[in-house]
Amino acid sequence: MIHFVVNNSVTMLQDELSLLLTKLPPENIKDDIKFKQTVLAVTYSSINKRFSKIVRFIDNFDQLFEQAMFYLRDELLITKNKPVTDISVEPSRFCWALKRGFQKALFPH
Repeated sequence: MIHFVVNNSVTMLQDELSLLLTKLPPENIKDDIKFKQTVLAVTYSSINKRFSKIVRFIDNFDQLFEQAMFYLRDELLITKNKPVTDISVEPSRFCWALKRGFQKALFPH
């Protein structure tokens, strides 16, 4: 089930992040608490609205999503300790980072 949600939300999440990055100060991306209150709140709400009938059956989905998004942020949104201001990343790289984030959340080493 989690693969279905991830595979079918990539474009939506990338679009939302692009829009958010144009509106938020870069500090909100780098700061964990602000990132959680802004970016995570908006993107999780969208995922929950779109896939509510599925995510409610995935144990700890909110925590998995949070860990995946922090991984994605660290991989794509912060370069050289500075947050990026846009996410003009090719969709395949964005998709890879999102999937890898969920994989790391599901199977921590």
